Amino acid sequence: MATQVEEAQNQALVLVEALPIEKLFEPITINPILERIKIEVRAVPTDISTERGRKAVASLAFKIAKTKTFIGDRHDELVSKEKRRLGLIDGEWKRIREDLDALKVEVRKPLTDWEQTEQDRVDAHEHHIGRLESATILPSNATTAQIAERIAELEADDLSQMDEFLKRAMEAKAKALEELRSRHARSVQQDADRAELGRLRVEKEQRDREERERQIAEQATKDAEAKAARQVEEARQSAEKAEKDRVAAVEQAEREKIAAELKAAAMLLQSQKDAKAAAEKAETDREAAVQRERERLSNERRATEAEEAKREANKRHCTKINNDAVAALVAGGVPEKVGKLVIQLIAKGQVPNVKINY
Repeated sequence: MATQVEEAQNQALVLVEALPIEKLFEPITINPILERIKIEVRAVPTDISTERGRKAVASLAFKIAKTKTFIGDRHDELVSKEKRRLGLIDGEWKRIREDLDALKVEVRKPLTDWEQTEQDRVDAHEHHIGRLESATILPSNATTAQIAERIAELEADDLSQMDEFLKRAMEAKAKALEELRSRHARSVQQDADRAELGRLRVEKEQRDREERERQIAEQATKDAEAKAARQVEEARQSAEKAEKDRVAAVEQAEREKIAAELKAAAMLLQSQKDAKAAAEKAETDREAAVQRERERLSNERRATEAEEAKREANKRHCTKINNDAVAALVAGGVPEKVGKLVIQLIAKGQVPNVKINY
């Protein structure tokens, strides 16, 4: 089987290598060879149950890959050559195209210049006609003088150089002048109407002012008469009020005198009562102060006695604990004097990290 595999591989590679590189990628040439390779390779029996059979299959696949690699290398070589050839063609075409484009521009330049000049002339005439057609455009509040100025500008516009556009320009100018002159006439009439309205308004304002002045004078006379009458009435009322105020003041003074005498008597009586009450309160306050002082001294004495009793009890408690501690040390073999000294040092806090819980 291995021999058959190698023969199939060699035949396929030989067929491919025998082709010229240009024919290798022509379907009419390569397709029959590829079909033959497929038939021959697929006809080789395979047995993967043995080590030899498996190696033979791997070898067959490797040879097919080798054939593909060979064709791929030829492909890259041919493509590289074609790219170089096509690059030369592209470069030459670019040069030819640029030369012909430059020649076309050179040959056409006189015509192009004439066309541009003609277009500029036509555009200028069209713009001139546009200005004539828009000459009637003025602000809605344009004055008569502004309209007349626009008419003068339009009448002075020279159309002799309009060439074939002369008829359109003359029609546009005539139409604009007709509209502007009509508007000017209306504006003149409106100015006259406004002037007449202004005159009538001034006359009416004069009449209204004279009428207001007459009414003001009449009202001033009425106001003066009314003011004089009010002043007389106010003087009479003021005299009556003054008399009433005098009588009321006399009566009020009499009432205030009686009230003052009653108030003075009441104040004297109240003063006597207040003096007696103050004396009684002073005696009460003195006795209360004496009592509070006695209680304070009694409280201080009891507090001192309680504090002394507490200190004595605490002293007896501490002495008992210290004696118990000394007894324990003595029982442990420490001399009594040494034991007392040790306990005294601990009690005074002179032995670090050691203390007695009382």
